[in-house]
Amino acid sequence: MALETVWADIILDAALEVSGLYVGLLTSGDVELSGNGYARVSVAASTWDAASGGAKDNGAAISFPEATDTWSEAAKVGLYSAVSGGSKYASYDLTAPITATAGQVIRFPAGDFVWTAA
Repeated sequence: MALETVWADIILDAALEVSGLYVGLLTSGDVELSGNGYARVSVAASTWDAASGGAKDNGAAISFPEATDTWSEAAKVGLYSAVSGGSKYASYDLTAPITATAGQVIRFPAGDFVWTAA
């Protein structure tokens, strides 16, 4: 069963335009990064553009805290219900893995995170 695009847009808007969502980074083995200044980032409903064509992206840049030392390689992005623990609602693979070194800030420009209902 496939969702019609209009229904996918409604679902994505409803799911991502709530308070209390956090974005995190994961290794290729689906383990969330930790230590060395890493922390999930709170995302407000206003972070996201309106869904269109069955997809919804970040209309605002999302930046993680400055790394205090080298982080593990991040290969995925996760969407969580809490700043720590909680539930992982969704994840997807990054186009290319990334690693932060001491003093670096990982920043995703507007349009980099694209969630789909498929």
